Amino acid sequence: MPELAGSAHDTFMLNMLAAFAEFERDMIADRIRDTRVGLVAQGRRIAGVVPYGYSADAKTKQLIQVPDEVVIVRGLFDLVADGVLPSGIALIAHEKDWRTRSGRSWTARQILDTVTNPVYLGRFRTATGTRTGVHEPIIDEKLFNRCAATIAARRTTAKGPRTRRSWSFLERKVRCARCGQLMGIRTATEGPVVRVYFRCRKAAGGAVHRHAGSRPRN
Repeated sequence: MPELAGSAHDTFMLNMLAAFAEFERDMIADRIRDTRVGLVAQGRRIAGVVPYGYSADAKTKQLIQVPDEVVIVRGLFDLVADGVLPSGIALIAHEKDWRTRSGRSWTARQILDTVTNPVYLGRFRTATGTRTGVHEPIIDEKLFNRCAATIAARRTTAKGPRTRRSWSFLERKVRCARCGQLMGIRTATEGPVVRVYFRCRKAAGGAVHRHAGSRPRN
């Protein structure tokens, strides 16, 4: 008489296969975790997007400086440390034909993200701070701290944190028709009236879109 499907023997075999599969999965997870711990202990890069200014070695995956990009990174840090606003640096970068890795113009947000990234100090971000890496730093700690102090000084005033003013109820709602990104607010004072405009942050040269309306100047 043929054995019936779903018998005790079949159930036992399925449970055994499931147990072996779970055991193998746990063993793989342990090996990956041990590898990551070892890489961190050695100050080596684990994974993630390769930051501008570096490339990843094909074998070791560790960071190697890209000379042409290093010049631009140092230029961005120097300008921020000298007190130039990120929006002004974006215009300077456009005039100097400094391009991002994708070939686009730098934006103020990208500039801020770059000059606050500890990777250029030879360190990596962690959940609790930073850790030392084995890659060669692009800038020194003195320049990094000067940039951090300059940025922090703009975020606060003598009376405490700066109060952010909302110029339009459409803020963070209007998107650029060309790239689909949220557009930023720009204002222009004309006597007692403040004109409100929307400007695409990613458009080369900064295409300006005017918002129909104005507000009295306080």
